Amino acid sequence: MKSTTITVTEAARNFVDCVNRAHYQNVTFVLLKNGTPFARLVPDNEKVCLGRDLAALLAKAELPDEEAKHGITTFNPLASPSRP
Repeated sequence: MKSTTITVTEAARNFVDCVNRAHYQNVTFVLLKNGTPFARLVPDNEKVCLGRDLAALLAKAELPDEEAKHGITTFNPLASPSRP
């Protein structure tokens, strides 16, 4: 998938072209405001996993008790990564 970075002003001036390119050419646009990523225009068929969707899937997962306990004790997303 292609990704293009443009300003919000450029996107507004060329909105129809951006929408068509997103749809027909699968281009994702990262929109910048004051040089900072502000929004994205993505093709509708782009696969996106939202946190709530992941949480719902995990809630339905049937893990053996030992495996579930192991995952809880070993996974800490806030811990700093260990350095080799």
